Amino acid sequence: MAPSVDRSREIEVEGLRLRLPAAGEEPLVVGSVTIRPIDLGDGRFMHEIRAVR
Repeated sequence: MAPSVDRSREIEVEGLRLRLPAAGEEPLVVGSVTIRPIDLGDGRFMHEIRAVR
């Protein structure tokens, strides 16, 4: 049986499917873009997205 995949943390950008990191995971770096999880401390988290020019 194949493992289940949490697609709620996936986004697609210009045909590239990315899995957003969960709180406590390493930031995702794609080219000049870094996606970093931020733990809000109450069981929720958000993502900070930064692009370097």
